[in-house]
Amino acid sequence: GEKFDPEKMAEVRAAKEGMDLAVTDAQRTKTLFDSGGVPQATWDAARARAEQAKAQYDAAVNGANQAWAGLLAAQAQSGLASKAIADATVRAPFDGAVSERRISAGEFAMMGRVVAVVVHDNPLRLKIEVPEAEVAHVSEGKEVLVTVATYPGKVFKGIVKRVGASVKVQSRTLPIEAEVPNEDGGL
Repeated sequence: GEKFDPEKMAEVRAAKEGMDLAVTDAQRTKTLFDSGGVPQATWDAARARAEQAKAQYDAAVNGANQAWAGLLAAQAQSGLASKAIADATVRAPFDGAVSERRISAGEFAMMGRVVAVVVHDNPLRLKIEVPEAEVAHVSEGKEVLVTVATYPGKVFKGIVKRVGASVKVQSRTLPIEAEVPNEDGGL
């Protein structure tokens, strides 16, 4: 197959055709020289043309090989540059919101440094401490109603997802976790 650019391949093909023609001419001239039909000078000139054509062909092949090597080197450099750009891009493993930036724009970040804290914000996980007297009313899958000071009078609905194994001794409360949908990002 053609692994060189078309211009280099055309140059190689032309040099090959020239070489083949010169070699064929030299072989005919050698036959005529051996039979005494042409002088030594004619044979020497034909042989010199064949050697020159072969040298031009070899030079064309070398040029094409160098062009190919240059292309491979450029592709390798491009790959390294692409990797450097990809390595400089900061991506979170999930969709969410940045809750804390720990680096300024333009600041150098060593590998492994935390540059931001990203939180998964839909659904939100709500941790609640339920008083011991209310524990009987709590179970996984039950609905919870949540209000926040930011939206007075608005009630957000969630579902209990996890219930702690036991009541905390010091506070006499049971930890639970509920998930509250946050599609609009308002919470």
